[in-house]
Amino acid sequence: MQLTLRQNRYSMNQNKKRWYLSWWALILYFIIFIYVLGASGPNSSAPVSTTTTSNDLTIGEEGFLRLLNNNDPTQVICLGPTKESYEEISRALRANDMIGLLEVSGAFCVSNGSRVKLIDSDFAVRRVRIEAGVRPIDSDKVNMSGWVAKEFVVK
Repeated sequence: MQLTLRQNRYSMNQNKKRWYLSWWALILYFIIFIYVLGASGPNSSAPVSTTTTSNDLTIGEEGFLRLLNNNDPTQVICLGPTKESYEEISRALRANDMIGLLEVSGAFCVSNGSRVKLIDSDFAVRRVRIEAGVRPIDSDKVNMSGWVAKEFVVK
């Protein structure tokens, strides 16, 4: 009887040791995984800048409406008269819903590269006034204002 009790205690201690070792191995694996994941992120080697970029305009400054990596003036950028209408425009463009774009009240589009003046700013959108268009078709939009994504307003 005494021998069986010792064997049970020995067996239980071995199981506890295995459990603790497994637990610590799992934690160590998780820490290494998080470290590797963080070290291989998209901006892991990019320096962190605390200054503003050259494309940030302040209210009252003039700039341009430009599509990212595109200087083609036949492409257009659509603006909305309110922030909410610009969100509707964005949803319609993401869904490739041109009829939905036409249903947004007050929406208008200007040529890529149109000159603008920044008149208001919010987190991800900017309100601009069209100063000059690139093509003759933009002439009726001069002096109109609208909201557009921040990344399209550049110096």
